[in-house]
Amino acid sequence: MFGFSGKIHFNKHEIKENELSRLTSSLTDSKSPLPEVHHWPSGCFCNKNFLPVKQQNQLTRWQHHGSNLIITGNIRLYNQEEIINQLSLSDKHHHENIDSYLVLKGYEKWGTDCLNHFRGDFAFGIWDFHKKHLFAARDHIGIKQLFYTHSPKYILFGGRITEIIKNEKVHHKINIDYITDYLLDIYPHSSETIFQQILQIPPGCYLIANSKHTTIKKYWSPRIKRIFSRQKTQKATPLYDILKNALDSRIDHSLQNGLLISGGLDSSSLLCIAKKSLPDKAGNLKLFSKIPPKNNFNSYGSEEEFLNIVLKHTNLKATCCCDEESPTLDMLTRYYRENYSFPCNPFLQIGSPLLEMIEKANVHNVLTGYGGDETVSSFAPNIYALLTVTGRWITLSSMLHKASQAGASLPSLVKNKIIFPLLPQFLQTLYQKHKRPDQFDLLKEHFINKQLIKEKKLQHHFQERPGWWKQTMHLDPRKDILTTLSNGYLQESVTFFNALGRMYSHTTSYPLLDLEIIETCLSVPPTAFARDGLQRSLLKNAVKGIIPEEIEKRRTKSSFAQSADTLLTANPEFVRNILHQTSGLAWLIMDREKISDAYDKLLQEDPSLKHREEIAFQIGKYLNIAAFLQWLDQ
Repeated sequence: MFGFSGKIHFNKHEIKENELSRLTSSLTDSKSPLPEVHHWPSGCFCNKNFLPVKQQNQLTRWQHHGSNLIITGNIRLYNQEEIINQLSLSDKHHHENIDSYLVLKGYEKWGTDCLNHFRGDFAFGIWDFHKKHLFAARDHIGIKQLFYTHSPKYILFGGRITEIIKNEKVHHKINIDYITDYLLDIYPHSSETIFQQILQIPPGCYLIANSKHTTIKKYWSPRIKRIFSRQKTQKATPLYDILKNALDSRIDHSLQNGLLISGGLDSSSLLCIAKKSLPDKAGNLKLFSKIPPKNNFNSYGSEEEFLNIVLKHTNLKATCCCDEESPTLDMLTRYYRENYSFPCNPFLQIGSPLLEMIEKANVHNVLTGYGGDETVSSFAPNIYALLTVTGRWITLSSMLHKASQAGASLPSLVKNKIIFPLLPQFLQTLYQKHKRPDQFDLLKEHFINKQLIKEKKLQHHFQERPGWWKQTMHLDPRKDILTTLSNGYLQESVTFFNALGRMYSHTTSYPLLDLEIIETCLSVPPTAFARDGLQRSLLKNAVKGIIPEEIEKRRTKSSFAQSADTLLTANPEFVRNILHQTSGLAWLIMDREKISDAYDKLLQEDPSLKHREEIAFQIGKYLNIAAFLQWLDQ
């Protein structure tokens, strides 16, 4: 895990000493060594290893024949050998700066097209001394971040907003649209941040900046394609092998590795794959888990029971903890100070005991099953209709029979799951506008100041809300994956987890967000998602016989976090302090009176307040923003 920053003057203006000092101080902390620095008359690059163990250097200067390049970034490539072969490099070039060196050599040979050759998690900037431009890029999914601010005279970039704020006198003008989108559950895939003058490179994009212009171009976006339509002599790689390779490549032999494990399909699959196919590495994995608190709001049963099934199956042990009952302002302030932004999840659910446990165990590379729902699964909402039009009568009959045995009304299933999805889209739209689903009741509980948002924007939110009915109008389950990957929430969540990793000295790796896994799942036939009537059949079929049968057949979920309802009602003083001490800007955006009223109903267990957990979660998000704006004003 590396922090990085860079500043370049386009007008040949020299970098001053105070600019160099700010660049280095923005990456300085008490836990790790001083950052490496390389500067030239009109620019400076810095790089800092934030882990308390030695890692490969990621600040590299390359001068060879017609090339004169320098790179800084946070880079981890998973196809190093493939790139080495494509570049025809000899073994003598395999030095300790391998990732940054390969990126430089790739750029030297392929230009900006080098990004199509890389498979990994990366964010970097390359200054080309001959072309006099900055080439900066971010990985396909957005695992690593890159923020920047610019003018016709200079560009400043870094891996966190913190690097920008500490380096430049950027006006802290808040982007109100960014906040309202967050509060309305809108996560646009854009370059915006909470500050108007600070931007980010979106996932799958690169930036070119010089004295004339600064432009962003997209080099990758998820697409449905048939890579399995090949010659008969070619065979597609089984998904299991791709999963194994993704996991193997993310286990870092230079660090102590850990795995976040639950009784769910995603993390259980990773653990069982490691145990079966990577036994040496599995034995060196430290396992961590959270046991749900007794007052957990979920009623589906014990997550601990499923966790124990997985651990018994693999003959491994996990270190477990439970969430804290009371949130602390210190934890929240620490997050703000580290990242100069608010976490996408309500701050009440950060879960510091688990993070402290990982840090105490000296684990610096944490693998997680997060991303499984997004990449190897689809809820396939219209799978009944899909099976109908593709003539999969046996599978359809089996699914209908199982549903009716579970208590579902067969006429209702036929009407809502087969006939309705096959109607023309305009008829579906008219029907949904006439008879809106129950989710619309929640819209009344938003606490945004009515003077701030016009009715038109609210209607736009209702119609385009991620996960809402408009996404279920298609028959192809693969479009669910496209929708999720194209939505900014995944990016915001990864940013949140990575930020926590920096706070607790570890990097987070996401095997199920592997690019090859995504492209494979977008290439299989749509009906593959319905095989055996399983919503996540791609992953289940890939690990069938490897994971315990109880996990494979599991159809329920339970939360590992304290419920928002419990945390809010158990800590009234904490909540009241935020409501009464926050600065005026927060209440130009939010309706403090309405938030207080809803919170009082939570405390009084008012029966008129429906959807208690959803309302409490929303209140947590609003308090999150209020606390951040209060901290920013101090």
